[in-house]
Amino acid sequence: MQAADIILEEAVALAATTDWNDQGAIDHLEERLREQASRLSARPRLSVWDAQGGLRFSTSNLAHPDMRAEHRSYFTAHKSGNIGLFFSELFIGQSGKRPIFVLSRRIDGPAGEFAGVVAVAVDMELLAESYNGIKSRHDRSVLWLREDGQPLMRDPMEYLEKMVGQPPSPASEWVVTQQQREGHATWRSIYDGKLRTLVYRKSNEFPLYVLVSVSEMAVAAAWAKSILPLVLFGLACIASLLWLRHYALRWAKREEGYLALLAGMNDSLQSSNNELEQRVARRTRDLEEQSTALLRALSEKDSLLREVNHRIKNSLQLVCSLLTLQGYKSQEPGVRHQLAEAVSRVSAIARMHERLYLTDKIKEVDLPEYLGGLLTDLERSTGDGALWQVRFSPVPARLSPDQAVPLALLVNELVTNAFKYGRPIDGSEWLVQVVMSRPEPGKLQLEVFDPGPGLPDPDLLHKGGNLGMQLVRSLTRQINGTVTIGEGPSFSLRIILPCPEAEAPADAEKADA
Repeated sequence: MQAADIILEEAVALAATTDWNDQGAIDHLEERLREQASRLSARPRLSVWDAQGGLRFSTSNLAHPDMRAEHRSYFTAHKSGNIGLFFSELFIGQSGKRPIFVLSRRIDGPAGEFAGVVAVAVDMELLAESYNGIKSRHDRSVLWLREDGQPLMRDPMEYLEKMVGQPPSPASEWVVTQQQREGHATWRSIYDGKLRTLVYRKSNEFPLYVLVSVSEMAVAAAWAKSILPLVLFGLACIASLLWLRHYALRWAKREEGYLALLAGMNDSLQSSNNELEQRVARRTRDLEEQSTALLRALSEKDSLLREVNHRIKNSLQLVCSLLTLQGYKSQEPGVRHQLAEAVSRVSAIARMHERLYLTDKIKEVDLPEYLGGLLTDLERSTGDGALWQVRFSPVPARLSPDQAVPLALLVNELVTNAFKYGRPIDGSEWLVQVVMSRPEPGKLQLEVFDPGPGLPDPDLLHKGGNLGMQLVRSLTRQINGTVTIGEGPSFSLRIILPCPEAEAPADAEKADA
């Protein structure tokens, strides 16, 4: 979904700047859109519709020029206003065989007027395949809902066609009316009539709820099957006790029989005790062997992760070398510049994997150390260290690799732009500042300053812009952060993202112990 949204944003930017009266511009747009669509392994059906609902372009082989979209809900929704990313309801696609839904974004004209829609059709079977790895013996089903309760996807797809054009089910209406990010309840399905326990959670990035339900009857059957051996063992014990009672009553009439009964019971108890001790010893031995195997597997996993990070780092360095070599061979300054930017971004990711390979803590990254090394590499790579300098003001912070890599790419992009465009026009000191701070508990603030001129349009950050601006927006969303442009004659940019407070050294050692 994230990849599809990025492709939609790029397609909107391309379509908004295309002259539809110029066949060369149209051919260029179609080539770029097909290239964007080919990035996804699912090969989505990407379509561009004009302001009247006519088809301008589609990657689908089933599309034809007479197709119209003005009656589709996603078209009318975008026509009424800029609503951002829109998820349509389920409907039968062009093939007429199975349901689909559409992700779409609005195209604005030069004056902000409605100029059309870019849409991506999502195939249900491709989505359902992503859940094939979730194994369950309790009759599991997965359902996606819009914020209004309309279903978008169900796995298995058995009842999906029945949901097209129908109002939300009572369970779906209950979920969206709770106004909670997560919860659970018990409902009887209107499709198979089974009593089901459902758990739901709202997506952090998209206006969607995800529901997972299991059949209570299937859970009860699995539970009954698991306790059957215990029930049989209990019945055998009861039968044994009844037999022992009958035997004791027969021999209690005579002293010798009574004594013999006691001796027999004592032997039986002793035998049972010995057998129990043997079982406990075997179980203890099995648990020790399992514990040893788990520790060995954990050690092997850590070694494999280090090896993977080491190999990824080497592979990324090889990519950097190939891109650098290609830049030396290219005669086009623009191509050399773009390859140099690509080398800088790939190097930032390679440094992350090098840190993970060298550190004992592979689940978190020392952010000041990582960013400090990255800034040093950037300062050396430009070769103009005598003209400018980078001043880094860190605070203690640790992030997961999933957050540290996008943040490092952001810093790489902003500092590289400062080296290109941040030269002071008044001849003052050329100083690029990267400042970390804690504006409030649980938050990390990263600011980048340079003495060069600021952006000509402060809203450029939110209007599309070049690839650098698109990267800043996309990477900021990826780390759940916010980005703002500072006011003033010089350039400044501030990023705030969630980050837990760093542990003190003594506390960290205790946690590791």
